[in-house]
Amino acid sequence: MRLSRSRPRAARPGGGRHPQDVQFKKGPYTMPDAVRHRTYKPKTDPDLSAIVKAIEMMAAAKKPLFYTGGGIVNAGPQASTLLRELVKLTGFPVTSTLMGLGCFPASEPQWLGMLGMHGTYEANNAMHDCDLMICLGARFDDRVTGAVDKFSPMVQENPSRHRCFADQQERACRPAHRRGRGQGAEGDAAFLEDPETQSRCAPR
Repeated sequence: MRLSRSRPRAARPGGGRHPQDVQFKKGPYTMPDAVRHRTYKPKTDPDLSAIVKAIEMMAAAKKPLFYTGGGIVNAGPQASTLLRELVKLTGFPVTSTLMGLGCFPASEPQWLGMLGMHGTYEANNAMHDCDLMICLGARFDDRVTGAVDKFSPMVQENPSRHRCFADQQERACRPAHRRGRGQGAEGDAAFLEDPETQSRCAPR
């Protein structure tokens, strides 16, 4: 199965197609010795200075908001547990993308509901009025932002003071058309000019 998927992807985008009965068959699975991704090589060692800056921003915020997404779900149960602990510690409200639903309990008082065009009135108002957006495992899809120039105006006005990203690689390696539309472009210039970032994100 692994071989049948790796060969088509090496030749062209997309993967192989398998009959439904093959997809539902059970069999032994052997993990590969190592998994190497060609472009995604995140830094896993925490940057203490960035953490301190984020804490200072969170302490100074008057209308903070956790913006969560499917990255937390994909990171496993421990990530969801840590999110819940962080929300309990801070008391900040939480919203989520569609793919992030389930990483934070909807029964908790901090939960505002899903964000975006199919989201709740409360979540969209909170995102519009927040003075600190803490983005965890999410991206700025157009179904969330709507009209980009009207999305979270206080955050867009001064992103270095009002926006935190947990994954610097994700924000830098977004497709060029998204960066050009202003979704996270402000305040990213110094990071994008870094030679290591350019090397990782260059098209191949």
